[in-house]
Amino acid sequence: ALDHASTGNWVAISWDTELSDNASMFAASSTDITVPSAGVYIIEARLAFASHATGVRGCRILVNGTAVSWDQEQAEANVNAHGSSVSVALAASDVITVEGFQNSTGNLAYNVTVGIIGCSVTRIGGYS
Repeated sequence: ALDHASTGNWVAISWDTELSDNASMFAASSTDITVPSAGVYIIEARLAFASHATGVRGCRILVNGTAVSWDQEQAEANVNAHGSSVSVALAASDVITVEGFQNSTGNLAYNVTVGIIGCSVTRIGGYS
């Protein structure tokens, strides 16, 4: 299981599997998704954390190191799922990164068994 090793810090997600990538935007075990061409994209990210009631959990999307969308909420006793999405104009070679946040006071695993951890990047058109 993936561990969020740093309590109190945003940590980039290193993706290990891809379901579809017809534009060669991603290489396994990388934190980066590189946009191949300019256009308007919808980016959706989802993270789920193991059960733990202490602290805050979050998910954010960055483009070239700048946060463009995020969700951050108080933790609950059951599985904590968080997602973020954004529609954004990107240039060719822009880099998308997804980060997770938790401050439970210790390491906390991502909950991969709930099937909602992932990132989707879809080009919906050119610049207008």
